[in-house]
Amino acid sequence: MRLRQRRPSSLFSYRALLERWASVFGGTNIVVRPYERQQYAPDIVIDMLRTIAHDLGRRVDDFPFLDRISSPRRNASFSPSALQLMEIFQRAELPPEVRERLLRHARSGSAVEPKQSTLSPGRRLELIEENAADYAYIAREYMGREDGRLFYDPLPDPDEPWEPPKPLAPGQIVEETVKALLGEADLAS
Repeated sequence: MRLRQRRPSSLFSYRALLERWASVFGGTNIVVRPYERQQYAPDIVIDMLRTIAHDLGRRVDDFPFLDRISSPRRNASFSPSALQLMEIFQRAELPPEVRERLLRHARSGSAVEPKQSTLSPGRRLELIEENAADYAYIAREYMGREDGRLFYDPLPDPDEPWEPPKPLAPGQIVEETVKALLGEADLAS
């Protein structure tokens, strides 16, 4: 993973991040909510509102409208192609407004394909195992979970079929760049 090679590993440590925040705001003022669908049902917006209500010393029953709120999922994962385009566009030596237009196009989903994990199941399992002690610490210290369990989703199956994402061909990169700069409407005419 190239990103990890360029930045210190402490930037990828949830525990290090929480400890930095706790050193400034105090550990009791840190609210940890794992970003895992089964832990923030029915959606992350409702979960956040429920957490705020609880922290204010209020009961969820005091806010009956919470059950009527529904929010569309806005934080979808980027496809491998979108991630590749974003990396290329971020590294390009371009005026900031041009770079932002290219990045906006890559993030927009117009260059996406079906979802595919960029990491093999085996690598995902390795990352979980490498961080297991930190996850247990966070669960116990910040969430009061005596069992030390932070995430509830099943672990990846290392034997699950997986193929690495294919790199974009130069022609695809050019095509997406032109789409971003000209806009889809201009290309149709």
